[in-house]
Amino acid sequence: MDQDERKKESKIEKLPLETRRLIFWIVLIISAAVLVVVWIFSLNLSLSIKPSDASEDVRLEKIKSDLKIFFQTTGEGLQELKNQFSGDDQSTSTVATTSQEIIPSLPN
Repeated sequence: MDQDERKKESKIEKLPLETRRLIFWIVLIISAAVLVVVWIFSLNLSLSIKPSDASEDVRLEKIKSDLKIFFQTTGEGLQELKNQFSGDDQSTSTVATTSQEIIPSLPN
């Protein structure tokens, strides 16, 4: 019966334990190397500049300039508010006039 079981074993199972361990490590190293090569190739493709990226650059530059204008405008508005609360007469009259024009147009 021992011989029947021995016949059912695969060729790898018939090899000595040290040989099987060596085969395991070789397969593991080759698999890892293939995985790293595929990953580097994929990374290279994903980082390459495509022609469609140029239009995205233009959009990003527009967004950047819009944000810069927004922050400048916000800073000017904050400065006007600071001047109004500090008692500066020039900006107080301008803001008051603007506020007087806005208040009647607000919904009740």
